[in-house]
Amino acid sequence: MEKIKRCQTCKQELPVTNFCKNNRSKDGYNYHCKPCVKVYQTSIKDRLQAYQKEYQKKYRVENKESLYEYIKNWTIANPEKAKASHIKASAKYRAKQKQLQNEQ
Repeated sequence: MEKIKRCQTCKQELPVTNFCKNNRSKDGYNYHCKPCVKVYQTSIKDRLQAYQKEYQKKYRVENKESLYEYIKNWTIANPEKAKASHIKASAKYRAKQKQLQNEQ
């Protein structure tokens, strides 16, 4: 007979196979079921990505000159990598332009 446990989030009674193991709890299983944990983790991930995107945008605006200097120095120090990166970016740009042109 399979054990039944109640999820603290959705309040459903589910078999313990729907819970991750947790050595710190009395029964050895997590307090929240796997689907509830997944929903929580994806919401956290989405919020974090939005925050990081906004932060990076603000940082680029505030530190434009120092970033330009860094890129300039890196390009001088790594000419082969810079050339390869430029070729790759150019190819990606041309492919995107060709795709847009075909759609029109």
